[in-house]
Amino acid sequence: MRYLSSIPLVLLATGGIAGEPGDATPERPGPVIRISVEVIQLDVVVTDKQGRHVIDLEPGDFEIREDGRVQSVSHATYVRAGEPWTDPTAPPVGATSDREMAPTAPVPPRTLVLVYDDLGMSLDSAVRARKAFLTVVDGLLPADRAAIVSTGDWNGALRLSSDRQELHAAASRLRFRPDSRDGAPPSFFTDAGSYRLDDAFDRNQRLTVDSLAVTMQVIEELQAVQGRKAVILVSEGFPDITMLDNHYVGIASWPVDPTLGRGADVPGTLRRVGDFAARASVVVHALDPRGLVASGPGAAEATSPPLVDPHHLRRQSYMRQTSQASLQYLPRETGGMAILDNNDVALGARRILDDMSGYYLVGYQPGEATFDGDRLDYHGIEVSVKRKGVKVRTRRGFYGVSDEQL
Repeated sequence: MRYLSSIPLVLLATGGIAGEPGDATPERPGPVIRISVEVIQLDVVVTDKQGRHVIDLEPGDFEIREDGRVQSVSHATYVRAGEPWTDPTAPPVGATSDREMAPTAPVPPRTLVLVYDDLGMSLDSAVRARKAFLTVVDGLLPADRAAIVSTGDWNGALRLSSDRQELHAAASRLRFRPDSRDGAPPSFFTDAGSYRLDDAFDRNQRLTVDSLAVTMQVIEELQAVQGRKAVILVSEGFPDITMLDNHYVGIASWPVDPTLGRGADVPGTLRRVGDFAARASVVVHALDPRGLVASGPGAAEATSPPLVDPHHLRRQSYMRQTSQASLQYLPRETGGMAILDNNDVALGARRILDDMSGYYLVGYQPGEATFDGDRLDYHGIEVSVKRKGVKVRTRRGFYGVSDEQL
């Protein structure tokens, strides 16, 4: 089994979809997240009670708070994937209406990477996950670009493709790994049938780091792709994530940026990943293929040797309670969705795909204290809408380092 130290550097192979020599390059890039001394620009999704996008809001409908202090909203515009877009921060090219004369830029098509976490997935979940992936592929638009990545069998290449047949074949090849975090190799059982917890805990920590490493490096590679991107992590979660010892934290928290440096613990590391994802215009969604989590053993566990150790049984209960909590962290940091406790995984996949159809770009001018050069502070962001019955999702915050400083 390979671990993080042996994971190859990701190479981006777009297969003729983007970045080829001779492609027309727009004068201005498509809409992106900006963390600048001039403007903080965030992607915001507003939905009604039925989960449908609300698209008729104006700047005055939004309220932004940075570290609890209300900011003056400078602009708010709804962006539809694949359609022309007017940059509200660009200077007008004529002397009439700013909105009419501001230059337009094409919005790149939807780009998504489906991460199949087979390093931590039961047999039942593997079947459900494959169904979810096929649902996403069948729901792609002709211009959409997608890739499928497996955490346990990844060759280090991220290939984006618009070929639905190719993506369908890749999804159909996904398989269950009996040596995943959910499984238990026979070597972990004593002759009396009890479970060697230390060996299993160490192994699961290593596999957790591997899964997170692949997810982080996918985000890093997507930085080179224009537009707003999405990572859909299909996983049973990381129940050991808050218990990683210092050794594994050090492995998992390599600097995603030399300015931010290493996180001292797992939350600090994931917060840095959230900041990096924001600057890369990446949203992370999570889908738990287990559906409603039961309290008893699953089908995969029933095939293992008898588990008579009560400590192991208590740990299994703890893992079920914490695994879903771990799946919510990166979606919460990046403004994504966490689809949990839903037996219809195909419906959950469609919800995520529909959510990528558009978003607001909402901006404000930061104060001088936001980018204080003497210290590295994390600034919390809250966005609300002055309309009842809606739900707002966006990034949770950013570190006080401007894009110009990176």
